[in-house]
Amino acid sequence: MPDRTVLELGANPDGPARALAAAGFSVFVVDDSPTAIEYAASMPGAEAVYFVHADLRRECLEDVFGAVLVEPSALAQLYTLRAQIELLMTAADHIVDDGVVIIETPTAPVRLGHYYRTAEFPPLAELDIMAGTADLRLLHRTGGFGGSRTLSVYGLGL
Repeated sequence: MPDRTVLELGANPDGPARALAAAGFSVFVVDDSPTAIEYAASMPGAEAVYFVHADLRRECLEDVFGAVLVEPSALAQLYTLRAQIELLMTAADHIVDDGVVIIETPTAPVRLGHYYRTAEFPPLAELDIMAGTADLRLLHRTGGFGGSRTLSVYGLGL
């Protein structure tokens, strides 16, 4: 990735932020939960990651990034279609012109966080429609990972 900057929407202590920072990327993690940020920031290797408390559905930073990663929990914890589209619009607003938005979606319900709440994710066709509403177009999709999740990569424009 030419632009070695990454924004992760949703603080996932097991997410890729720490590994990307260790590989030399500038990584920012944004979450609207101070508890989630505190927990993710306490993990080994997190000192190289910048953590920001902000609303995920609004312009959360002034910067743009080479990649924006949308954590599954960030998408699933928004209960309305409008809120999920706003999250995708935030992602689109924060990538450089040739940047990408990467969304991981489990293919089955999962338990989220320490609350053990089961979450349902939108079907991929619905996710593509929501992404299109946010001016994102599908560039690539890969499944696998033991059938447990799918990665969708989007770029700007229709």
